[in-house]
Amino acid sequence: MGAPLGLPVSIWWWIGLTLAFSYLLLRTRLGNWIFASGGDPQAARNNGVPVGRVKLLLFVFTAVAATLVSVIQVLDTGSADVLRGQAKELEAIAAAVIGGCLLTGGYGSVLGASLGALTLGMVQQGILFTGVNT
Repeated sequence: MGAPLGLPVSIWWWIGLTLAFSYLLLRTRLGNWIFASGGDPQAARNNGVPVGRVKLLLFVFTAVAATLVSVIQVLDTGSADVLRGQAKELEAIAAAVIGGCLLTGGYGSVLGASLGALTLGMVQQGILFTGVNT
């Protein structure tokens, strides 16, 4: 049961979370607040958006996502290693930028970031399989 329909469970988590967060970002008031807080916090605050709470909630979402990824990795490998997630911050930023998110905020999509992560992962695997000296 580790690979339903021939795909690893982590892929199913990735697809499910991409769909769920796409819905949250594009179809809910909170998603609109997220875009507003990233685009122009002062204008969002003037329109009644609780910018501080939105940013705090996004930090909590980030922590929950990191916890989920670490749990999936521990269950997949059977062990925990403190160096396993080292330098993943730069990869996450690169994946988001490849996917079309602006570093200045206010523009981006969950689908774009997911496809950016997929593209970055494919390039990394391609470099590994071709044997290019890093």
